[in-house]
Order: sequence, then C-alpha cells, then structure tokens
Amino acid sequence: MSNNNGNISTTTTSVTTTIIQGVPLRRHNPHVVTLDADKVLRLLELLSTEIAKDGGATVVVSIKDWYGLKPKIEQLLGKRMKLLQFLERHPKIFRVDRNELPHVVHLLSHEHVVVPDVAATGMSDDDDDDDNHNKQQKALVEQICYVLRRRNARLSRRRQQQEKLSVTPQHEDRPQVNIPWLLSQVSTLFHLYLRNHKTDGTFFYRTLYATHDDVQLPGSKPWQELVFSEFYNFLRQEEQRPNSSIRIVQETVQYGHNQNNDNGESTTTTQKPRVVLVEDMDHEEGNDTTERLDEFDVARVAEALFLAIQVDGATHIAVSLLLHRYAELKHSLGGRNLATIVQQYPQEFPGIEIYSYLGETFVKNTLVLERNTDDNNNNNGNKFHARRRMDVDGATGLFSVASGKWGTAIMTGMKEAILQLQRKRQTLDDTASTSSNNNLHVSLAVDLTASVGGMTLAMARRFPPKQQRQEPDDAAGDVNVNRDDDEKDTKSHTLTSATKIIAVEIDPQRAQLCQQNMEKFGYSQEDIEVWNMDAMEAIPKLPLQSVCNNDIAMAVIDPPWGGVHYRLEKNPTFQMGPWLLQDVVEKLALHFQQQQQQSLLLVGLRMPVFFDVDQFSATLQERNLVFQRELVRKLGFQLVVVFSFRSSATSS
Repeated sequence: MSNNNGNISTTTTSVTTTIIQGVPLRRHNPHVVTLDADKVLRLLELLSTEIAKDGGATVVVSIKDWYGLKPKIEQLLGKRMKLLQFLERHPKIFRVDRNELPHVVHLLSHEHVVVPDVAATGMSDDDDDDDNHNKQQKALVEQICYVLRRRNARLSRRRQQQEKLSVTPQHEDRPQVNIPWLLSQVSTLFHLYLRNHKTDGTFFYRTLYATHDDVQLPGSKPWQELVFSEFYNFLRQEEQRPNSSIRIVQETVQYGHNQNNDNGESTTTTQKPRVVLVEDMDHEEGNDTTERLDEFDVARVAEALFLAIQVDGATHIAVSLLLHRYAELKHSLGGRNLATIVQQYPQEFPGIEIYSYLGETFVKNTLVLERNTDDNNNNNGNKFHARRRMDVDGATGLFSVASGKWGTAIMTGMKEAILQLQRKRQTLDDTASTSSNNNLHVSLAVDLTASVGGMTLAMARRFPPKQQRQEPDDAAGDVNVNRDDDEKDTKSHTLTSATKIIAVEIDPQRAQLCQQNMEKFGYSQEDIEVWNMDAMEAIPKLPLQSVCNNDIAMAVIDPPWGGVHYRLEKNPTFQMGPWLLQDVVEKLALHFQQQQQQSLLLVGLRMPVFFDVDQFSATLQERNLVFQRELVRKLGFQLVVVFSFRSSATSS
C-alpha cells in the first residue's frame, strides 16, 4: 500500500463521515445513498490507481469501458450510486467538470494510488504484471498486422475494380504506410500498452506528464505527437524480434519543384521511415508467399468460417457482418482478404462462394449444414445457438427481403393503428366498456409483396393465423418479437388471431422459397397461403367472405425502392411492374368496397423516408377514394404509412 495504516484509517473515517452526512442522488431526490467504509476505500484505491496510470487525468467512461473494470465498479457502487457521483463526493481527491464533454476526472491526490496494481488486476507479483504486459504487447502487434493486411485487402479490391472498369489509377498504391497514420489506427491498444508500461517502477504516463493538467486525450493529435517516439521505438524493437511480421523501410521522398520550374527551386530528397509487412516485401521481390500464408493456419480460418455460417444459419451473408458478429473468424483472418484465401485454397472451403454486389462482399453457402438445436450441446462450446434464417435467391433477394427488425417494426405500426381504431370505437360506443364484441378482429391479412417471406413472417407472428394460436417455439430466429409489448396489448385490448393470411409473390422461385421459409418457422400451408401471381391479378381473388361484420382486413405493400442512387432522385415514382403504387391501392380499395359487411380495410405502406405522404394522399383523393390516414411513423431510413378504407355497408 502507498500509505501507512494511520493515514488510511484517517481517510476511511473522513470518508465514512461524509457518507453518513449524505449527498442527495439528485436535487429533487431527498434520499441519501450510502456506502460502507470498506467499499469506499477499495473504490478510492481502484480509481486512483487507474487514473494515475493515465498520468493523473482520464475520461470517466474509459475507466469502466476501456479498462474492463465495469463489473467491479458496479459491484462496489451498487445500483443507486453512479460513478460521477462518487467522484464528486471526494473533491479533495478527484476533480470533475460536468460542463466538459467528455467528462474528464483529474487526480488531485496520490495517497490512494497502489503500485503494483493489485486492486485493478488482482495480481501482486512482478512476474504476473510482466505476463499481462506481454499479452498487451502481443495484442498490439496483432492489431498492427491486422490494420496493414486490411489496408492491403482494400487496395487489392480497388485495383480489381479499376481493372474491370479500365480505369488508370492516378497514383501507385504501395503496401508501405506512414508511421503517424499507423499510430492513429492502433491508438487505443497502444494507449493500453503504455498505461501499464513502467520505467524504473513508475508508470510511463507519470513520467511523460508533469502535472495532471498536462494530460492529453488518448488518440488526439497532441497525444500522438507526445508518444510518437515511443511508438517508433516499439516498432524498432518488434522488428528485431525473431520471425517478426513487420519491417521498417526507408523510402525516398522528394520535396520542392522539378528542375524546369520558374522559381528555380531545386528538389530536396529525404529518407522517410515507413512500416511494411514482411509478406508484402516478399511479394514485391517476387518471392513465393504461399509458405508464409500457410503459417497463419488456413484450416483455422475454414473452421471459424463454417462455424460462423452454421451458427448464423444464413445462405447469403455479408462478410462484414460475419467479421462483426464472430470474433474468432476476424482473429483467424488477421485482416487478410477472405476472398483471396478462398480462391487460393478452394479445397479447404467446399461449398463456399465469394461474390460482390453493389460494392459489398458476400459469402454464399451451398452446403446444407446441420443446425444445432440441443441446448446442452451448444456448438462445441460456442456461446451462440444456430438461428433459423430466411432462404433467399442470391444477392437481389437478400436486399429485397424485409429483415426481421423492420418487419416486426412495421407490423407493430399496423397493430398500433388497429388499437387506435379500437379506442375510437370504444369512445363513441357508450356500451364499449361492458361489451366484449367491440374488440376489433383481423379476419384477413395479406402481404401483396411477399418476396421470400420476411414481412409475411412478421405478420404471422403479430397476427397468428387461426390454426396457429401460439407462435413457433423458435421465435427468436430472424424476427425479434417483443413479447412484453404483446402482453400489454393483450391485457388492454383483445386482438385475436387472424382468420386467414395470404402471401402474394409474382416470381415463382421466390414464391416457393416463401412457402419453404414459412414451413421452416413452423407455419403450414393451411396457416399461410402463398399465391404465385401478380398482385393486381390477386386483388380481385381475395376472399371477402372471410371478413366478418365489424372486422378488419389488412394489406401490406412494400413496393420496390432503393438501390445505389435512389436518394438522389428528385421525383421518384413507385411502381409494381407496370402499375403505379396508387393504382394498386385504388384497386384494393374498390375491391374492398364491394364488401356487404360493415368492416374496415387497413393498407400499410413501407416507403423511403423522403416519400411525400401528402402528395400521395392528394392523388388518392383525386380518384374519389374515401379514406383516413391512421399512422405515419419514421423508422430509421423508412416510413410506415397506414390508410383505412371503409366498406360500402359501413356508415360514416
């Protein structure tokens, strides 16, 4: 410990006294939050030591998020105390300015700093500290190699694209990189390495900064200038290690003008150090890099890729998503280009195809992998369960299908519109509070643009078909349903299941995939009917006899929109084949008006955020359609618009 027992006892007593007096959690909250003396002392030692490692000042959120201390701090603070509150309760030790963003805490007193960092790491031996420091050093080197390989992969894709378009590059892309740029890419890990680096038993940052007011934010330009020499020395030391993956090369750089310049200035040449991977040097020198590529274990990459595909359950998935979701695949690649590896070692990746679409790289899995459904056998120790996913017909189908997130959100909007109509009915009807027959019921639900069934699946889960009173057991597959919201809706407003659900898709292959996907998620052909026909041909065949008196018919339309330049279009038109969107809505409304029962038709549209709802409504009015606009809601980059139409038998 850094203090003698007497000082610690005195500090503990003063802290305890402060706590007993209490400081309100908020100004409007009269309750007092207290901590026992032991927890206060442990927190003071823990926080003081971590801040001292940063040179005497650090960002408050980094203490919990960057340094892995969140569980320990939350355990000591409890549920009602916040970290900022605790720091502000000890103004003689910490200084925090809430007006400064991000919040920075300054260490005013070092009396609670512990060296070595027993409070933070749980280790007291120097050997254990060295082992932890070596792990951070290894992680930093791996990150440097990852950044360099990722950059080379990006340059390789750019060169391939330029060759396809017959574009001459303006400058030559070299594998060497500037050291300042590399430092900016690995600043977080280098900061973690430096804060645990000691010089003569003293933390590095305490020797770098004279006072806590001199501390610079990690990753900022001033910080990079201060630690650049240390980073350069680190690279030099790593270069000298046996079997090192990086080299520092001197590249000639010219400054000034050419000889034939009007000012008569001469050119100045200088040597500038740059960092390059050893494998890239071998490639430039014409050496065989296959053996070096084998060193990173291709079999490990293949195993990680197949496991990620099996757990994810998708047949088409973006490489960027796989790398984001599955850390083992990202680490095994180490920044290398997955497409290049699959191309060089096809025997290691049977059934795997890599293709590009709209600038994104995708993995296509043609193998039928067994999906693990046993909770006790969790994918050989992997924490993820295999998830059931939609089968799609290539990249076009992947982009056209409604994802589970948006499908659920849109169906929630439809359900909210129904509940609003029900509340209006209860307000108008004096007997609504005592009559259960005034609850609205969805007799018919139709998805006129089903594709492979993304929206249809969300519809079936929000409005279960008559034969399927309960959802399938695997309700967490592609669509995340919020059951708490469903329970609230059920308690306040009784919404029974849909009598009939129909999915309409014009493409025969996608219609077949839609039926297969519905069966995959537990819905039979009796639960959901899939019609392979044009939407305009399907509308006159919709079974109006299934819509009972005072019931609701619901139709969802997701017209084609999107692409690379759709946001740049000034006056976009939304069509379904040769038909305008307003033509489809008009035909649907006129067909419904033939209904002899007193019922309602809800039409939900999934549109881009720039969709002009007022102009579309004016177009419908010009066609003498009587309707109400029930809901307009922005969901990310899209809008959910819900219109209601009444049958001819329904009174105004």
